Amino acid sequence: MANTARAAAAVGARPTHEREDAAFEHLCGVLTEFDGTPAHVLSHPDRDGVPGGCDALIRRGALRVAAEHTCVHSISERPKLPHFWNRIAPPLRVKIEARFPSDWLRVWIPLFELPRPKRIPAMVEAVAAAVICAVPDMPLDSELKVDVPAFGFYVLVGRLKPHSSRGFCAVSWRVPGNTDDYAVEDMARAIRDKRKTLLAHRDEVDQTILLLESDECGFPSAFMSAFMEAAKTESLEGIDEVYFACTLTAPTIAFPFKWGDVLMPEPENPDRQRFHAAEDRFNAPHFEEERRAEEAYARELEARVETRKARGGLAPSEEA
Repeated sequence: MANTARAAAAVGARPTHEREDAAFEHLCGVLTEFDGTPAHVLSHPDRDGVPGGCDALIRRGALRVAAEHTCVHSISERPKLPHFWNRIAPPLRVKIEARFPSDWLRVWIPLFELPRPKRIPAMVEAVAAAVICAVPDMPLDSELKVDVPAFGFYVLVGRLKPHSSRGFCAVSWRVPGNTDDYAVEDMARAIRDKRKTLLAHRDEVDQTILLLESDECGFPSAFMSAFMEAAKTESLEGIDEVYFACTLTAPTIAFPFKWGDVLMPEPENPDRQRFHAAEDRFNAPHFEEERRAEEAYARELEARVETRKARGGLAPSEEA
């Protein structure tokens, strides 16, 4: 029975581990470019059953680093919320992106007005239909309240200016009150919980790193402010560096939140500029791959048009 329980727990934790691994892989890649020396994960003590083990031990050049990873949200953690939300966001995102493959969209759903679990599939269908109906009439860089009458609430839809031909739809929750307060509360939770583990490793390593992550925002300004506010009440003792990984779109973009005694290095900070330049170099293969995919797609479309022309199947208006 115990073995079965452990196996079930391992299966359940796998998506969390995959997300954590991806975040550490990105950070190590950027640090490698930034430092000019290799950075890579040596082990995962917590997964290996080490009591009080950190999420990752990293070799950063000559330094041995204890690192912790956690996701932060614009609303404090609630029991079963991630599992519940995963029944809503992914299928809704798929439906909307299938209809608008080139648009950059955001949909905010009222978290505290959701129906009972058994009605979630019907709600996803209703929200998708309402959004798909509303988007074509929305100008770029606009937001619109879209009613979902069958469930007695509205969703907030944003249509952004696209930054590439590949679109996306981000699905987030909407809550009453000042959402900044929720972010601050969860940021404080993240610092408080992870500080304990990093402090326990402080004498065993050369450096400690806290890696925060969120897929809720395209620009991290809300979480930057939340971190600064949370740092007023939560001690950062024992945490040498803090980074924030924004994973809303591909590729991931990381921001330094703390270097030594410096909180939120200014954009003009030479080291911060070097850090972002290092990240650009690390992300360059992704952008090159995306460029090649777009060129290949353009060539495929051109070939199809030429084929239809040769067969006489293209209307004059289409040729123009």
